[in-house]
Amino acid sequence: MEGSVPVYFGAKNILDFAPNEKAVINVADFNTVKELADYLIYLNSNDTAYEEHLAWKYDRSTWSDRYLQTINLGRQDGHCRLAMYLAGLYTNPLKRTGRRY
Repeated sequence: MEGSVPVYFGAKNILDFAPNEKAVINVADFNTVKELADYLIYLNSNDTAYEEHLAWKYDRSTWSDRYLQTINLGRQDGHCRLAMYLAGLYTNPLKRTGRRY
């Protein structure tokens, strides 16, 4: 929904795919459910803090490099990516880095 901030519970690498660290409220960032609930109540009563979570929609300069690589991946035709790869000009931004999640 427009104007909402997702509360996310899932893969630990969510920030690799989010525009920035404030684009989602990651459940993993909180030690207890009460801390999460207190934060959500705080956001409900503080428009400035809530708007910080939506700023990425209006200010692309806040987008992470990883997010930009991911969205740009879909803008190139597969044949173009292959040609760039063969020419040594392309590296896959989604390639595993050896990190375990």
